[in-house]
Formats: sequence, structure tokens, C-alpha cells
Amino acid sequence: MFSHDAKVVCYDLWDDDHAQNILLESCRSENLNIALFTINLLMYIDHKEPFINTLKEVHELPGRDYNVKAACMDFLGSLKLVPNNYEFRE
Repeated sequence: MFSHDAKVVCYDLWDDDHAQNILLESCRSENLNIALFTINLLMYIDHKEPFINTLKEVHELPGRDYNVKAACMDFLGSLKLVPNNYEFRE
């Protein structure tokens, strides 16, 4: 079994569908550490579009802490889909 960072590499370099699905599930994880770790890793990939809707959904899930919500906003802000600066902090 590969680690999450290896799955990010598999997805980013080879557009691996299996790795993408695992990363999407990890973003939704009830374990907020796994979700946060995965979202932070996704900040460094080139092909971010498949994760946009999931991170919008994750941001609105009940029980997500500030760190996960902020990571979602950082990801979406990196694509200029949401304003992401101190004036718009939650």
C-alpha cells in the first residue's frame, strides 16, 4: 500500500484514476488529520481541477475544523475561485 504522498505523485505524474479516487476519499475523511494532510499535498499538483468540487463540499461539511476549512480555501484560492486573503478570513 502506498502512502498518500506517493498517491499524489502517481496522480500528478501519470493521471492515475485509482490514486485520484483515494485522494478524493481522503479529502472527505472523518479523520481531520488525514483530510488536512491530503488537501495540503494537493496544493502542489499541477492538475487540480478534479478536486475543486470535492474541496468545496469538504469546506461545508459539518464538523470540519478551522485548519481543514482554511486548507480548502487555500486550495480554491490558489485557483482564484474564491478570494483568499486576510480580509476574507473565516
